[in-house]
Amino acid sequence: RVPLILKEIVGFSVRDTANILGLEEGTVRSRLHRARLKLRAVVDSVIPRTTEPAPPPAYPEQTCLDLLNAKQEALDRGVPFDSKVICQRCQSVFASLDLTQSVCHDLAKGELPDGLRERLLIRLKSPESPSR
Repeated sequence: RVPLILKEIVGFSVRDTANILGLEEGTVRSRLHRARLKLRAVVDSVIPRTTEPAPPPAYPEQTCLDLLNAKQEALDRGVPFDSKVICQRCQSVFASLDLTQSVCHDLAKGELPDGLRERLLIRLKSPESPSR
């Protein structure tokens, strides 16, 4: 959790986060990637974007995983990711990663989208909430 907080909320770079925590940059990136995906899952469970099932991937699974890794690297560096070549399923995942990052940045400013804080608190208190 700490790497995500330092990078996405406080605004430190991956390198600075690694120095603060006394970790290798690769370790920080790995922890960031896992934390983003976990946070994305929580945000998606609270704010579903659609009631329809996700479309099937248009590419082989490894291609989608490579694209996800490239997206995560772009988030690490704070640079845009060209999403013109990705399938609809990956677009959905990437959009929720962008939403998650936006929520983190809003937290840094002391803001959250209307009702999100309440929905997150309700979700965290529910018996179905994943263990922390």
